[in-house]
Amino acid sequence: MGTIVDPNYVDDGALREQDQVPLEVFLADHDRTQITGRGQPFFSGREKELGTFREMANALSLGRQGNATIAVEGPPGAGKSALMSQFMEEMRSLPPTETGGRRWLPVVLDGSVAMSPQELMTEINGAIAQTLAKDLVGSDGHDPPQESQGMLTRLFDKDRIENVKGFAQEILDRGGSAFWFSLGPKQDEPPPTIQAAYRACARDWNHWQIVLLFDEAQDVSADAPGASPGTLKSIHQGIAAAPMSFCAFGLPGTLAALRNVGVSRRSGGYTLRLSALEERGAEMAVNRCFAQYEIEGGEAWKRAILDRADGWPQHLKTYMDAACSVLAKRAAAGKVLGDPRGSSLVEAIALGDEARVKQYQERIESLNNRGRRFERHARALVPVFEAAQGLPLKHDVEDFLRDELRLGEEGADGFLWAAEGCGLLGPDTDPLRYAMPLPSLAGHLLGRPLPPVSEPEPPTG
Repeated sequence: MGTIVDPNYVDDGALREQDQVPLEVFLADHDRTQITGRGQPFFSGREKELGTFREMANALSLGRQGNATIAVEGPPGAGKSALMSQFMEEMRSLPPTETGGRRWLPVVLDGSVAMSPQELMTEINGAIAQTLAKDLVGSDGHDPPQESQGMLTRLFDKDRIENVKGFAQEILDRGGSAFWFSLGPKQDEPPPTIQAAYRACARDWNHWQIVLLFDEAQDVSADAPGASPGTLKSIHQGIAAAPMSFCAFGLPGTLAALRNVGVSRRSGGYTLRLSALEERGAEMAVNRCFAQYEIEGGEAWKRAILDRADGWPQHLKTYMDAACSVLAKRAAAGKVLGDPRGSSLVEAIALGDEARVKQYQERIESLNNRGRRFERHARALVPVFEAAQGLPLKHDVEDFLRDELRLGEEGADGFLWAAEGCGLLGPDTDPLRYAMPLPSLAGHLLGRPLPPVSEPEPPTG
């Protein structure tokens, strides 16, 4: 037995199937990445993160269960949802596990239900139902696969299903978790632990290598409705003999939330903190976008997008949207989309700036939570970072908040929690220091204008 995928992932920058998105679809997606099992268009870089996922996949394929889990933490806009979608895309191409021959099954869940065995059971069974339904609907011109048909009838506690393909299509239309499932022996009460859920579902779950993907994982709590102590701990440490693991994606505070529910023995290599993309990764994202829509001769446009985005994934999407929107107007007027000459770069950047200001305003509003006006304290804190020789020590920042701004111990803790949650503050590679992962957010707080952009010089000759 060996590895099933090479963990030494290197992004070569070439266009992939997930990038083949019509322009109108790309421009319509203004919000988060759509979690559809396909990676985000123009997703780039993140070699370390995808390599870590592949290491986890290899461990699971070879029979490992305990501690094969990943925690991803980062401020808003760092690309957590895009990375989660890319993990799902990776799973699409994985062969069955070498141990047990199980198919890979990604299951997306909100972090607020991560401690509820009943919710886990319902969502896992729903994902199984949808996968089986795709098997059955996709068997055009052939008899439905007997194995998939048999598993589906057991899943819904039926002796037989009259119109298998029609029923499968209904599952796809409504979503698998919209149905009620009855695997294993009947129970009068919901399973109190994941071990009990596994015993009820063992026959069918053992066909799958289940990877739970928790979005907004900072909401994981032992006090959530339906929570049962030890639920995630039993998965993380392999106490439940179920073929499953999980990846948690959340804002700063996610790692602490996981520790609070018993996921404490973390492996350093499986803990990931997202920040801005390196320049190479950001350039690949813009190059993929321009190559997909056949935009040629737009080097000045690319450079302006990269300068404004400063490696931040959310900003890259914002400014690529803006550039493509302006160029699409030219195409709508009968011009060629691929030639940016005659379109206004200044207009495109101004459109992106407007969208980014709205994003920043939402983040600043989140600072003013729980009746506290933390925004003014944030403005007072920015000059402290600018005056520091390098990044300030955490205890110096805490002293400034507590003593200089007179927030006291509780107020300083509340401010730091809110500032990390909105992306104003974040951890540095040095655990004793704070960083400001988004300098442009700090500049926005102080009302500093963005540098002007000029139209590119027309080509000569």
